[in-house]
Amino acid sequence: SPSLPVFSDLIGSTPLIDISDILPAKDRARRVQIVAKAEFMNPGLSLKDRIVSHILGKAEEEGKLKKGGTVICASSGNTGAATAMLCAMRGYKCLVLTSPKCSDEKRRAIEAYGATLVIVASDYDQKAAALAKEHGYFDIDQYENTLNREAHYATLGAEIYKQSGGTVTHWVSGASTGGHI
Repeated sequence: SPSLPVFSDLIGSTPLIDISDILPAKDRARRVQIVAKAEFMNPGLSLKDRIVSHILGKAEEEGKLKKGGTVICASSGNTGAATAMLCAMRGYKCLVLTSPKCSDEKRRAIEAYGATLVIVASDYDQKAAALAKEHGYFDIDQYENTLNREAHYATLGAEIYKQSGGTVTHWVSGASTGGHI
């Protein structure tokens, strides 16, 4: 049988898509080009797949995470879904703490991957850190972990530079944790 890619191998290498045709005609006439990075094409449908894959990979390399271990993640949605997905693939137990504002779509995704979802009224990141310390869980800690930034520098930034031929002059993005900025 042919060798097929593994689902998690599809993280990254998302295309830049020219979306200039959404501009009003007067702006298209000025030859303004707008491109979007199609992060929805990652297996977990967001750029958060990149950071979780990178953080888990480093933890495995450094012996901080072993098969059957428990990973905890504080997230408003996408990082929790990415963590649940990658933990299911790698054989880890997963606990995701989120706020009541987390969308039903993300809640269902997190639970579909077999993670335990805990809705916390406030300070879910601090509660995740406390639980990690108390129980010896590995904490993704997307808000403080410098591997978040490193993952984007090594993958997202490098891809955009290569795919654009180094011609990007402006960058617009949601802030989120700030790791990709």
